[in-house]
Amino acid sequence: MKTRLHTFPFWSLALLCSSRFKPSVLLRGVHLPLKLGAVYFLLSVMLSAGQPKPVLIIKNDSDQSYRGVLDWDCPVFSAYSDGVVIWRKGWACSVSAFSISHNNKAELIVNQFTELAGAYGGKVFALTSSSDPEETAIWCGGKSIVIKGDWRKPHVLKSDNPEIAAEYVQLNENERKLWSALPAKIRDALTEVAAFDDVDAKRWQPEKVVVTLEPGGLGDPVAWPSSWPQNFVFVPGSQIMKRVELPGSMLDQLLDLLTINGRQPRTVLLAGERRYGRISFLFP
Repeated sequence: MKTRLHTFPFWSLALLCSSRFKPSVLLRGVHLPLKLGAVYFLLSVMLSAGQPKPVLIIKNDSDQSYRGVLDWDCPVFSAYSDGVVIWRKGWACSVSAFSISHNNKAELIVNQFTELAGAYGGKVFALTSSSDPEETAIWCGGKSIVIKGDWRKPHVLKSDNPEIAAEYVQLNENERKLWSALPAKIRDALTEVAAFDDVDAKRWQPEKVVVTLEPGGLGDPVAWPSSWPQNFVFVPGSQIMKRVELPGSMLDQLLDLLTINGRQPRTVLLAGERRYGRISFLFP
């Protein structure tokens, strides 16, 4: 996926960054398999905390994950040891898609992926020859499965040049063969999770969010409110990017400050410096 200079994998650290866990280690610029392994290691160190633990994490990176101010580098589905499930309906990149429930079906889903992790743990399935594919990562029982490419449908190459039409037919046949290499059990399980819903679910709001500010920005700036927390710290490994944890209840206020009409990034002034920001969600 697209590399972001400020990338900080909150989806992995988020498992630890809540009222349940208070980590001091921040992972930056790490590929998905290593992210998953690092999460498992950190979790194993903290199991003695006696708190509900993530038992299944599914993350999906697509082009939509990195557009706008909101950072969707976080799970699309997380199941916990107490039966609680947090997910995004339809895996949509939308705050309104976040849902939470205590669902009996969660145990069946976890058992299904535990079996898949036992059979395919550690494997990386390349479903396309694309150099920048969508990625789906599954963590369960300390094992990971990584899928590079859209598991729903094969990648289709197109050209308006009739002279190379035959070549594209062959290329698309190769794409179809790559796509079909994913075991049907994994595809079926992901299809079920992507459609997961619960009529008794409530909208989930993160207890905390993280705002990361980078130097730069266009247009007339607005000041970071003096009444808001000022305890920004440098992102580890960077001497220019700053971050701060804030209550999740401030999300609407943050969107009003950091965006124009909820979409276009707005420049803010922090200690006289022009900056623009991104908002990341912290999972329990």
